[in-house]
Amino acid sequence: MAVYSHRQQGRILRLIILAGSVITFIALFLASPNVDLRLIGICLIAAGGIYALAMQLTNLTTMVDDESLRWWFGSGIWKKSVQLTDIASAEPVVNKWWWGWGIRYYGKGWLYCVSGLQAVEIVLKSGKHIRIGTDDPHGLAEALAGRLAAPGSRR
Repeated sequence: MAVYSHRQQGRILRLIILAGSVITFIALFLASPNVDLRLIGICLIAAGGIYALAMQLTNLTTMVDDESLRWWFGSGIWKKSVQLTDIASAEPVVNKWWWGWGIRYYGKGWLYCVSGLQAVEIVLKSGKHIRIGTDDPHGLAEALAGRLAAPGSRR
């Protein structure tokens, strides 16, 4: 049973993806006004597929239960998890603006983010670092602290 569940929406990222899709289509049309309509149809279908896939990366759900921390983008096509017994600490942090959004290596470990600069840095007992972007960093850190310190936890 989940003790914490939160979904962050990447609204600015959605607007950027939408604007990029529209600009790309307009540029294609203006560059080749005499192109066969079937080719334009194929391009629209391809652009729609790429847009639908990109939209899967514009929200990030984070969940904590009695045994693990899990996070995933979109509808859950791509998921990650860490056992609570492997976590040494979890602290709210602020990311550098130039680290951007998405999935990336930031120097100490992996960053998963769809919006804003706030995150929770998870340090594993192995020394590995993970940053999970969230607009509720204190809520996520408190949920983890509560599970990590809970009586009967296998730490």
